[in-house]
Amino acid sequence: MLKTVFGKTLFEKRWLILIWALAMFVTNLMLVQIFPPMKEAFSGIINDLPESLQVWFGDGGQIWATVKGFVSLEMLGQMALVVVVFGIIFSSSILASEEKSGLLLTQLARPISRISFFIQKYSAFVVATIVVMVGFVLGTSFGTLILGEVIMPGELLNGAIGVALLVLGLGSLTFAIGAIFANGALAGALVGFYAVVGYFIVSLRGTADILTILSQLTPFYYYNEPNLMYNDFDIKHVLVLLGVIIVPLVIALPIFVGRDLRTR
Repeated sequence: MLKTVFGKTLFEKRWLILIWALAMFVTNLMLVQIFPPMKEAFSGIINDLPESLQVWFGDGGQIWATVKGFVSLEMLGQMALVVVVFGIIFSSSILASEEKSGLLLTQLARPISRISFFIQKYSAFVVATIVVMVGFVLGTSFGTLILGEVIMPGELLNGAIGVALLVLGLGSLTFAIGAIFANGALAGALVGFYAVVGYFIVSLRGTADILTILSQLTPFYYYNEPNLMYNDFDIKHVLVLLGVIIVPLVIALPIFVGRDLRTR
């Protein structure tokens, strides 16, 4: 396995991947434990908030009434942004950063095509994302069990798949920009800025018509809409996310294959 670019990348990044997976497990497990006191605290507060602010708490605040609603709001909402950070960091470090350091030329000195190299690098990112999402799901599941609550596995899996598609989409943008411009820092900064702005626009989209329109320009609008803890996938939204994943790679691959590689 270590003789392939795919295996070598995963081996070199194994501790980063495992640390993130463990961090997601522990964080989600502990975050679920604050549901009872949060439910009690917010039950009397949310009704006094202006309607424009209640959108932050999901369904007029009623979503806080059950652990399932809490998980859909916190894990598939706020914690999804944390996994996005992992995706951007990882995807910006496995190709563009290696080119900048000169390691890429060394790896390509072996009998391997640039197309295969590109695909294997991205495949390593996909596997790494899956591993981190396993920690994400297990932490949430064990957290609810400790509370004595039960969430159907299919419901949580739906939400996790939505988050994974979001992470892969933004990771693809990062990976593609890095492959085109040979600059992982630039790719990470651009996509990171886009992700943060998109997240807040989507969070506030119910407060203004212009925000509702702008929210459709970010993958955050599609990954958990409608709420996947309560609804099936919207095929149109899934297709949009698949487009966000695939199109940047299709654009970047021929550019990466054809351009001169950077040297230190």
